[in-house]
Amino acid sequence: MTTSASPFTAASLRVDAEAETARINDRLTAYLAESKRRGVVVALSGGYSRDEANEILTRNTGVIASFSRALTEGLSANQSDEEFDAALDTAISGIFAASAKA
Repeated sequence: MTTSASPFTAASLRVDAEAETARINDRLTAYLAESKRRGVVVALSGGYSRDEANEILTRNTGVIASFSRALTEGLSANQSDEEFDAALDTAISGIFAASAKA
């Protein structure tokens, strides 16, 4: 009796769960955004930095984002009015640019 080597090795079965989850999420979001039987697809930035949330938004066309926590990232009561305004402008500009691509 001879045994053949299995085509399934530990290396061939290895999965990058984070990358696969992102890929599945992107496809599901695209499906929902393209579906004719839906209202609006809204994405929340919770758990992601503003830069990460902006990057994810640029990959998902037809999605509206809610970035309340990400919008305030980097803002502080200890900032001068000029620093506060500049930080808020940077946040708004980044979220707008990501939304314009979406």
